[in-house]
Amino acid sequence: MARPQALAVTAATLLGTAVGCLYLWKAFKSPKWKKALASQNQEGVEREKITQSDGEESCQIDNTDDFVNPGLLVEKLLTADAFIVESEDEWEQVWPLLKTELDNYPLIGIDCEWISIKGKPNPVSLLQLASYSGFCLLVRMPQMIRDGRLMPKTLLDLLGNGSVLKVGVDAFEDGCKLLRDYCITVRGCLDVRYLAMRQSRKNSFACSPSLKSLAQDILNYTLDKSLHLRCSNWEAEELSNEQIAYAAQDAQVSVALFFHLLGFSSAPLEDCMPCEYEPTWKQMLARCQGLIDVPFKGKVGSSRGEDGTGDINSQQRRRNKKLGTNQKSASHLNTPDPRRIQHKPLGVGYSARKNIVPHEYRRHFPVQMKDHNSHDVLLLCTACHAASNYYDNVLKQQLAVEFNAPIGCEENVRLLEDPVRRQVRSGARVLLRAEGLPEARRKELQDVLKAFYGVQTLTREILEEGASLETRVFNESYVPHGLKVTQSCAVGGLRALMSLEKRWRQHFLDYMRPRHLPPLWSVDHNHNKLIRKYGEDLKIELT
Repeated sequence: MARPQALAVTAATLLGTAVGCLYLWKAFKSPKWKKALASQNQEGVEREKITQSDGEESCQIDNTDDFVNPGLLVEKLLTADAFIVESEDEWEQVWPLLKTELDNYPLIGIDCEWISIKGKPNPVSLLQLASYSGFCLLVRMPQMIRDGRLMPKTLLDLLGNGSVLKVGVDAFEDGCKLLRDYCITVRGCLDVRYLAMRQSRKNSFACSPSLKSLAQDILNYTLDKSLHLRCSNWEAEELSNEQIAYAAQDAQVSVALFFHLLGFSSAPLEDCMPCEYEPTWKQMLARCQGLIDVPFKGKVGSSRGEDGTGDINSQQRRRNKKLGTNQKSASHLNTPDPRRIQHKPLGVGYSARKNIVPHEYRRHFPVQMKDHNSHDVLLLCTACHAASNYYDNVLKQQLAVEFNAPIGCEENVRLLEDPVRRQVRSGARVLLRAEGLPEARRKELQDVLKAFYGVQTLTREILEEGASLETRVFNESYVPHGLKVTQSCAVGGLRALMSLEKRWRQHFLDYMRPRHLPPLWSVDHNHNKLIRKYGEDLKIELT
């Protein structure tokens, strides 16, 4: 290489090195680098603070933003799978996957969607459940109970299990609505806004924050709360991709908030062990003491605002949403918790008296089996009573199939629609109201009424009587479900009836899992005594 060329290369190299050093020096002096270095320098101090507070019941976390990566946390959760569940078979397919996740962290993010028509909220249309990894199940409640079907027992047990946390914004209120709409008891609800308030150490919420505002302020993530999604039809035959994403994100973001506010640096995945400085599940539960199954009471008014910008705007938004179909109705927020109502008007709500063997069966038992009726009378709270009534339908459906005893209502089984009487009533109404009726048609209707009443001439009184005629008649072959089941069991004698009684008692134990039964309570109570006293050949006389 010639000497001039070598000098030129050397000069260019030195110049590039100088420029690179200048760039790095400027970058190092920039605010972004300063913040990153400061965060790294303080990381050990903040971790020490977290470690010192692990043994305390306080859930105040100092400066978790310095070491928690909310962007990574949200990204992991929102990229998880979401499945729509519309039947018990579909639930049973995905339940093992969810159960596996719950075995690691007994926690689900929860949210509900429903529509309101003319200001009146419909029952919950969609129940969103997200696990710690973001795995989300979207349960379409009306489809689950279509054609008289029952909710899967594993789903009911999950919601009623207080050991599994249900976290979200207004999680407690959503649980109350599920109780009102479907008699489903939800326990273990935790409103993440309480964690946000404790972490801040300040009463800094001018109004009750929404999920959107919490996600924006704490996770730096913007939730799409556009009107066309919030007010979309959640009872549509098929949910759109936008609705699915919207619904899943609400539950997944609730999980992200929970972990972030309690000091996790990322979503705890199976293949990624949590940092040694992060709290254990036991420590996290300790920081939630006093917050579980407690309705959220913010500083101002209701908590259903969508952007948390102020009480006036929130109230106006709720008024606007009530005019048509909406996602959330604020009408239930200030409603007392039905599980804690002490005084109700006569005849309203649930009775606290629960007979283990439903009255529709026991009423037909022989008198010999009614001597110890008090054994099956237990006192339940209103929520447990509602849940027990719901669970009773499981065994009733089984008995209906086994004994060919359909569970009918009075309108469809006990009373039958008489087509002749219906024709008479319809004809009388037409003759009274239709002035321009063709003569041939008028004569045809008059003949029908004359034949029915056995008269030659129709009077005004007969026409008015026909117009209000009762068209339903008693079904003489009607046998109530409870009576038919009891009759079928009675064929097998005393032991068969005692087996039915025992079956109901065992059903109560299996589904309700009571912890405070009276002493000596048993599923075969008094059965041996009945056999000794009356013998197995007792002639059964049903009442």
